[in-house]
Amino acid sequence: MEKISPLKNPFAARRRRAVWDAVGTALVFVSFVALDLWIRHVTRSIGKYPLFFRPAILFTVCWAALFSVAALVIPNRTWGRVVYGILYFVSATFAVVQDVYYQLMGSFLYFSDFLYAGEGSDYLTYVTRVLDLRFAAHIAALILLGVAGILLFPRPLKGGLQLGVKGGILALSVAGICLTPGLYGEYRDDSWDSYNTMAFEYDKFINSTEDMELTGLYQYAFKNVVLSLQHAGILNAGGTAEGIRAVDAYFDERPAHQDNQMTGLLAGKNVIVVMMESMDDWLITPEDTPALYWLREHGMSFEQMYTPEYANGYTFNTEFAAHVGVYPYTNSNAAYGLAGNAFPLSLANLFAQAGYRTESYHRSNPDFYNRGIMHGAFGYEEYHGFYAYSGPEVTREDDRFLLECDDLYRDMTESEPFLDFVITYSPHLPYDDTDPLTQDALAAHPEYAQGELTELQVLKAKARLTDDMFALLLRRLEEDGLLDDTVIVAFADHYAYALSDQQLLLEESVKAGSSILQRTPFIIWSRDLGKMTVDKTVGSVDITPTLANLFGLPVPERVMGRDAFDPMYEGYVIFPGGTWISGGTYVREGTVVWNDGLSQEDIDRMNVYVRRTYEINDTILDTDYYRHLD
Repeated sequence: MEKISPLKNPFAARRRRAVWDAVGTALVFVSFVALDLWIRHVTRSIGKYPLFFRPAILFTVCWAALFSVAALVIPNRTWGRVVYGILYFVSATFAVVQDVYYQLMGSFLYFSDFLYAGEGSDYLTYVTRVLDLRFAAHIAALILLGVAGILLFPRPLKGGLQLGVKGGILALSVAGICLTPGLYGEYRDDSWDSYNTMAFEYDKFINSTEDMELTGLYQYAFKNVVLSLQHAGILNAGGTAEGIRAVDAYFDERPAHQDNQMTGLLAGKNVIVVMMESMDDWLITPEDTPALYWLREHGMSFEQMYTPEYANGYTFNTEFAAHVGVYPYTNSNAAYGLAGNAFPLSLANLFAQAGYRTESYHRSNPDFYNRGIMHGAFGYEEYHGFYAYSGPEVTREDDRFLLECDDLYRDMTESEPFLDFVITYSPHLPYDDTDPLTQDALAAHPEYAQGELTELQVLKAKARLTDDMFALLLRRLEEDGLLDDTVIVAFADHYAYALSDQQLLLEESVKAGSSILQRTPFIIWSRDLGKMTVDKTVGSVDITPTLANLFGLPVPERVMGRDAFDPMYEGYVIFPGGTWISGGTYVREGTVVWNDGLSQEDIDRMNVYVRRTYEINDTILDTDYYRHLD
């Protein structure tokens, strides 16, 4: 009998094709799983959960199967490859961006951060820190894996059995995604330590580094989308009426504000509120920032002021907290999109109701961080972006421009009483000599260019430009006879987190008296105040109630912040992830770091209060709570 050549044997050819189709199918599935394992492996610095943590792996397997079936069910092989390529490379890009951000910042981006990514251009020079051989090899491997998946993409299978198998996989994947959260267990509202459970963290999604380990790449992204839709009101998780009742109950339990010896002390004066970019507490020295140092030594200094970092976009989030007295969303969403909410108790609205002219000033255009609209929601009559005024670009990024531009200064002071809100910019990253603003700062203060130029020297030179602005402000107000009737308020948006040497950053903070990096300056100066030191623990949300009390305005009681001088307020700051500080007690994510005087019962009670505050804070924003107040 004549033997059939293997090359001509149709059965052998079909077997080979079936083998390659099986290899291609497996490769499609494995490529999605590999992306998750890769990102969680290269970012496992906290190591709270293992790489093969069961819920994370189950989520990843289900999503990988879901994506694979989505591409494989397409009857046309070419279009199946296209769908696979889109799903894979979009996922890979998301993973790579998260890796870069994690290497720079030690945390992950939330979905909402991609909606306002304009500030990211300022970080481009810092990306080079992670562009090493390791990173290049990983990127090359991810690209090759995706290309291999496209080239070996299997032929579409036909027949009812194959479609039935794919339909079954699809159903099992969806069921797995829905059921896997049950593996985290449940948390009880009446349990003091529920904040420290997997179920609580998965439900609230507060700590991005823990969330990525807890859920894996794909569920992390999906959960962020769900939270974003909930915060946008598209998916209402609780219901407005029920949420408002919960918020009312929360505030009804708090003691009412009590007038005190500071009430109305500054009533009727003009006020210029300055939020200082990256102005860490250790930067305020007689040598580096003499004007700010003078203001602090001749005014009111809050020695235990902290700026918690909620979500990302820390500058605007502090801006929001300081104006509204409420934290930004505690789980992922930044506050830029809340312009449709009512904020009648905000700083600018309180002053406007008292007859003040209210305006705001910053170098950026009004669309950046949505400030043009958000500042209107805060109660400001007009937002002044420096780019609307004549002058070279680098000059408009120099904080001195505010006082050197006569048109701007005239807008600030032309009618009284006034509330001016100023956001500085000069100390913003990057901290290298390729930055035009760095060159501008070093030209103005060449003493910082002596010897080898370091990031720390550049930061100090840029901070000196902000200090020069304060010196010019004092001089011009004095010349115009306004200084005696004007109060200057200065606080920072965040600590100088962009320094690449984090150990140096910690050392500078410790030398200044705190091992908590988020401690920042808060100064209130008026010529008739004199030196005053406030040791109570306060945070960004306390700024509006404190200023309202000092200026004799109605102190908002249905906000998270409190008047620092209220004798009924013990003073505390709540950070993300179950961390808080009050006086001599610091509890980080449920673990007592140091304690000076609080009983365990008090600590447990505060832990419960912190968890409840997260929930109420987000409910205030979700329900547009203040629109429903009389």
